Amino acid sequence: MKKTLVSLSLIASTALFGANSAYNYEITPTVGGTHSEGNLDLEEYFNYGLRFGINMDSTIVDQIELGFEKSSDAELEDNLPGQNPQYDIERYFINAVKMYDTSIDALKFYGLAGIGYEDIDGGQFAEDPNNDDAGFFQYGLGFQYSIPECDYDLAIKTEVRHAIKFDHGENNMIYTIGLAIPLGKKPVAAPAPVVVPEPAPAPVAPPAPAPVLDGDNDGVIDANDKCPTTPPGVLVDADGCTIIHKIKVNFDSDKSAIKPEFQGEIDKATQIMNDYKGYNATISGHTDSTASDAYNQKLSERRAVAVKNAIVANGISDARLNTEGLGESQPVADNATKEGRYENRRIELTLQK
Repeated sequence: MKKTLVSLSLIASTALFGANSAYNYEITPTVGGTHSEGNLDLEEYFNYGLRFGINMDSTIVDQIELGFEKSSDAELEDNLPGQNPQYDIERYFINAVKMYDTSIDALKFYGLAGIGYEDIDGGQFAEDPNNDDAGFFQYGLGFQYSIPECDYDLAIKTEVRHAIKFDHGENNMIYTIGLAIPLGKKPVAAPAPVVVPEPAPAPVAPPAPAPVLDGDNDGVIDANDKCPTTPPGVLVDADGCTIIHKIKVNFDSDKSAIKPEFQGEIDKATQIMNDYKGYNATISGHTDSTASDAYNQKLSERRAVAVKNAIVANGISDARLNTEGLGESQPVADNATKEGRYENRRIELTLQK
C-alpha cells in the first residue's frame, strides 16, 4: 500500500503540465491479459474491452476515461479433483489520465489513476470466498504513439495497470494494447474583439529626383536600394527590401490546426491587413524536414489555408488573401533539434499591391 501511495503522489505532483487535445472525445478498443496476485489463485487470462475518453481543457488532467473490460473462462491454477471452475469477469472503471511529451514528437507517455468495480461470475462456484465481487483502486503507466501521416489521427496505446481490491487487498496486474480513435474535432475559437493602437506610419522612401533611377519601381532609388530586384507592387522597407511579417503561428508536428494560444498572432495579422487596405497578402506556410518533400508540401499548404481562414473569420475579405506552401524548402532553424523543427513549422505574410 505504501508503494501505491508513493506512485500516486508522483503522478499527482507532475499533473500540472501537459497539452490539450485537438479533439473532444476518444474511443479505444483494447485487448490484453491479466496476471492475478495474492490469494486469487487464477491462471493468467485474456481480456478485451472498450474505453471512452473525454478530453479536458484547462484542468490538471488531460482526459477522463470510462472503461469496460471482460474476461471469459478464467481458470483456477489448482483445481479440485473432478472440478474445473471457470469465471466470467467484468470490470467497470473510471480513470483520470495525464499525458506528457517525449523527445520523439509522435510518442507520449501517460499516467493514470482511478476506481472501478469487478463483477465475478463463477457459476456453481459463485460462493468461492477468494473471488468475490468488489470495488478496486487502480493506477498505471502507458505510452501513446501517433501513427505518422494518418488522415484520421489514429494512435496506438499500450499500458500496464495495478488494480487493488478494497476487500482483502487482492490485486491484479492488467496489461493492454488498443487503437485510440479521436472524435469531435474542436473548432478554432471565434476571435475576441481586439483594440490595437494606431500603428506608426510605414517607412516610405523619399521620391527620387527626376534624373535618379529606380529600376524596380519600389520607391527606393537604385543608389540606396539594397534589394534592386523586388517584384512589382511588394511592400518594401527603407532599404528597398520586401517586408516579411512573421506571424508566429507554430504548429505541432504533422498538424495544421491552429492552437488557441496563437489567436493573438491571428489578430495581429488582421490588424496589418486593416492598416494596409490598399494591399493584398500572400500567406506562406512552412514545415520542418520530418516526412517526405511531397507530404510536407501539402502540409504547408494546409497550414497556410488554416491561417487564411482564421483571418477571414476576423473580417478580412477572402479576395485579399492568397496562400502558398513552401514545404521544408526555407528553414530558419536547425531541423536536427526539436526546438529548431518547432521554429520551422511557421507562417509568414507579405504584402503587395
